[in-house]
Amino acid sequence: MAPRTQKVLLIGALVIVILGLLSLVLSKHLTIQQLQEDAKYLQGYYEKNPGKLILAFFLGYVLLAGLAIPGTIFLNLAAGAVFGLGVGVLFVPLATTCGAAVCFLLSRFLLRRHVEKIFAKKLTAVNEGVAKDGIYYLLSLRLVPIFPFILVNLIMGLTSLRLGSFFVVTLIGVLPRIVAYLIAGAGLSEVTSLRSILSLRLMSAFFILGFLPLIFKFMVRLFHSRKMQVSPCVKKRQQTE
Repeated sequence: MAPRTQKVLLIGALVIVILGLLSLVLSKHLTIQQLQEDAKYLQGYYEKNPGKLILAFFLGYVLLAGLAIPGTIFLNLAAGAVFGLGVGVLFVPLATTCGAAVCFLLSRFLLRRHVEKIFAKKLTAVNEGVAKDGIYYLLSLRLVPIFPFILVNLIMGLTSLRLGSFFVVTLIGVLPRIVAYLIAGAGLSEVTSLRSILSLRLMSAFFILGFLPLIFKFMVRLFHSRKMQVSPCVKKRQQTE
């Protein structure tokens, strides 16, 4: 057996073992009752130490997103359950953006070769989009999740986009989706049975999450169509002048 094949089999075996252990642990803890107890514990701690918990959550979120580790969706839901929409919306979007910026910088200065090799085909399409539409292309990727959030962070680090522009556009682009997740998380904290999952508040949040990409996709198409209509008029004016 070739050494490369052995490495692949070994990595595959390790992944299976890790997933098996995770499923065993999660099967015992991911119950409605357990989630309720965890949420109550964190809410109690938050009432006593709000600053410490927010800071710990913020740093943990930045670390998770910055190292391109999946799982930020669960952090968004947890933030809604513990902090609520009013407090969560003040710092969760900023934590998301800071984590994305860290990932952006790691890709640009440390992981450039590896990212280029892995995502060569997608990088070509993204470079064309950035060259054509600039920050509006990034905004469309944030609002309409064509590529996963982590993938956009990695690939954008290899483009000519500036960090400041990346930060501001990401902060704006992730805000609607995070608000929906916070609403869903606040609803999940009130779930006491499988029937209560079908509450109007929670179903509305998931409805928003499901239709946000379609709404923003329509808005992006509308923007591009108007842009195409305006550009010929600008050319005619330049020719007449």
